Amino acid sequence: MSDDERTALSNAALAATALARERYTLHNMAQHRLLTDFGSPELTLNNRLTEWWMLDFAAFRAELRKAFKAEIPVKERADWESALVGWQRQHADLTARLVAIETEIDDRVTRLFGLNDADRLLLADHSRHAMIDYPHGAV
Repeated sequence: MSDDERTALSNAALAATALARERYTLHNMAQHRLLTDFGSPELTLNNRLTEWWMLDFAAFRAELRKAFKAEIPVKERADWESALVGWQRQHADLTARLVAIETEIDDRVTRLFGLNDADRLLLADHSRHAMIDYPHGAV
């Protein structure tokens, strides 16, 4: 591997790590806001609220009712809907950028090791099984 290729891979990995951290920070900020405003910082969110970026506003409100027995006051609903949409846009942007960098890394590694499509499918299949068998990444 050339120094240029090593540098490019290193830079891509650092960029992916930075984006992943930024997305993690967004998740924590949203969870903190929900727990502070509707529950208690000592509590945890249910699975659906933990994945708030996948909920439309009606489902978001329903999950708040289910998890906290709380309703967003009518006068605050527009603000909460705007906040949710803003968080979702930010999450989608960060995810798209992260996927693009991870794809670039995959492509570079594929070229470096001379892998073909069959090799890539085998690796993808192994990764899928590893996530099922070892969900915390310990393979």
